[in-house]
Amino acid sequence: MHGNDQVPPRGLQSLLLTLMLSDKLDKAIISQAFHTEETQRVRRAAPQLSEVANKAATNYQPRKQHNYLSNKPSSPCHFCGKPGHWVKSCKLFLKKHGEGQAITQANAASTIQESAGKASIYTLDQLDDPLSHQANYDWNADSGATSHMTPHKHWIRNYKPLYIPIRLANNTIIYSAGVGNILFRPFIKGKETQSLLFTRVLHVPQLQNNLLAVLFLTKHRGYNIHIDADYLHFRQSSRVLFTASITSQNAAFLDGITVPACLDSANLSSTLPLDLSLWHRRFGHSNHDYVKQLIATDMVTGMTLSNKSKPDPICEPCLAGKMHANPFPTSYSRVSQPLELVHIDFKGPI
Repeated sequence: MHGNDQVPPRGLQSLLLTLMLSDKLDKAIISQAFHTEETQRVRRAAPQLSEVANKAATNYQPRKQHNYLSNKPSSPCHFCGKPGHWVKSCKLFLKKHGEGQAITQANAASTIQESAGKASIYTLDQLDDPLSHQANYDWNADSGATSHMTPHKHWIRNYKPLYIPIRLANNTIIYSAGVGNILFRPFIKGKETQSLLFTRVLHVPQLQNNLLAVLFLTKHRGYNIHIDADYLHFRQSSRVLFTASITSQNAAFLDGITVPACLDSANLSSTLPLDLSLWHRRFGHSNHDYVKQLIATDMVTGMTLSNKSKPDPICEPCLAGKMHANPFPTSYSRVSQPLELVHIDFKGPI
C-alpha cells in the first residue's frame, strides 16, 4: 500500500466485501446493500432514542393518504404467511395476542420462557405499512435475549411454524411465528472466514432488530467470549469463529453478512457442540465405541471433542434402521407342478 492510499472506513469495507462476494450483481442486490449500510450507519451514529421518542414511535399512526388498509395487501401476512390480509386482521395473530394479554394480566412469569430484552418492536400499523417497515439487517450481540431472533423470514432455512410468547423489558408480550436455521458469513479483520449455521433462530415479525443470544451460545453451544475495548471474540475449542464490533454507544454488532435461504453455500460450520452424539451422526450413525477409537488413536485430522457429555442412549434413526422385518404371512396357495404361477401376499390385507 502506498503512503498516500487511504484505508476505507469499516462500514465501507463491509459494503465492498458484500458486493464482491455476491454471485451476481443486479440493481436489486446493489440497492439492498446500500440501504443496509445506510441504515447501520445512521443507527450507530445516532444516540439511543429517548423515552419520548420511543413513546412517539409506539403511538405512530399510518399516513391517511396511502389508505393501505382499505385494500387487500399484495404480499403475504408477516405473521402467518398467508396472503389476503394484514397482520392487524390476522386471526392467528389476534388469537395469540389475546393469549399474551391474558398472560400479562395474570403476571405468570414462569409461563414465558423467552425474553428479547430491550429490543425495539413495530406496532401493527408500522408492520403493515411497507413505507415504515424497514427492519435492520445487522446482528446485535445481546446478553438479554434467551434465543436468537430475527424479523427476516427469508433468511431462515428449514422454516417451521412456532408460536411462543416472548417478553420484552417493559413486560410487553409479542409472539414468534416460526423457527429455523440461519447461515452467517463472518469477517474477521476484513477477511472472510468459515460460514456458521445459527440453529434455533426464532422468526419474530414485530422485532426491529436481529438479536444474537450471547448467553445461549455460552450455555448451550460451548462458546467462550473474550471482550476487549473494540471487539467481542466468540471462541469455540480455543478458535475464534466470529467477532462483534463494539460501537461508541456500547452496543456490539456482528462482523459479517447473513446469507438468505434462497442462496446455496458450502463449508458450513455448525454451532452445535462437538460431542460424541454429533460425531456419531456425522459418521453415518457408527457405533459409539468406533467413534471413540477414531478420536483416541487420532485417526482423523481435526476430529475433537469440545463437550464430553454422555450421548443419549436412544437414537431414533439407529432404531429405525436396525428394525427386523415382520414374518411374511402364511401363503395358502400351493403349486401342483414345477414353474406354476403362485400369487403371494407379502404385505397382508390393505
